[in-house]
Amino acid sequence: MVAQNPLVSFCVPTYGRAAFIQQTLESALAQTIEDFEVVVVDDCSPDNTGEIVARISDARVRYVRNAENLGVPENLNRSMSLARGQYLVLLEDHDLLEPTYLQETLRVMNRYPSVGFVATGLVVIDEHDVPREQYLNQLPEFTTGRMLLKRLLTRTTCPFSVTTLIRRSATAGISPLFDARYWWYADQGLWLRLAARADVGYVAHALLRFRTRETDHQLNGRDWESALCLDRIRREHWALLHSKPSWRSRWDWLSYEVAKLRRTAMWRGGRILRAEPWTSEDTRYAEQYLSKPSRALLAAIGMFPTWAAAGCRKAWRWRMLSHRPEGNRATSPTSPSSR
Repeated sequence: MVAQNPLVSFCVPTYGRAAFIQQTLESALAQTIEDFEVVVVDDCSPDNTGEIVARISDARVRYVRNAENLGVPENLNRSMSLARGQYLVLLEDHDLLEPTYLQETLRVMNRYPSVGFVATGLVVIDEHDVPREQYLNQLPEFTTGRMLLKRLLTRTTCPFSVTTLIRRSATAGISPLFDARYWWYADQGLWLRLAARADVGYVAHALLRFRTRETDHQLNGRDWESALCLDRIRREHWALLHSKPSWRSRWDWLSYEVAKLRRTAMWRGGRILRAEPWTSEDTRYAEQYLSKPSRALLAAIGMFPTWAAAGCRKAWRWRMLSHRPEGNRATSPTSPSSR
């Protein structure tokens, strides 16, 4: 028997992931806390996703197929709109949850009434479920919303994935939850708006198994478009952190510009290491992404390729040594998004 108002709603927007959807749903259904529903919203998958979901004989699973393809952000919104739970979990259609995911995230949520959402550590797996990397960030169990807001706005990375436990009441008045203008990264706008009104929890255990994208995924090879989209999101939400110009806002903006330069320099250094050219298209994108002083510094890397390559090799070795996914050593991935 399914409760009319379950404690938690797992929202699973899906498209063309018949190979993984059953495993994903089974990981949700295996939770140690059982008061939940699973809402699967199929965005007109061309495969047999619907048939596979129909095989799962659990009354807590609801399957809805859209009349027409909505695209990523709008399907995320539809998934959330159909949920009835007090808490919401957006679960991607090829990722896996550990059985204690709800138990651990609800513990933090209940301990801190001001928390609007709870994120967790994760393990990256491949298409064969083989673990590749572990990401545990140096976030405390409780972080003020303003502290996380500053982190999200002044860095080019996000310390958690789209799968979080969200307090439904914290989303009141946010419409739409996922802005279609922000493409595949619409969740980033939601985290910023939630952090501006609520605090944030974190469970430093890998309770999510995050699957890498398929080799033919349409986001692959579109790093510049992704970077520009995320830059737009940060610019359009900057006023959440600094509503008026001040020395502090200028310092934070400088920190963000440095983060963008560092990211782009690593890209260009990687090209040098792989003996790949920096094309006129790269230059055009960099002009949109970086400030004029940053572009000048980036150009210097191309003027001294041998020194740059040596520096990148040292930086890469340092990153591998200092960011190994062992014990409590933490890394900070770009917001994982395999949708």
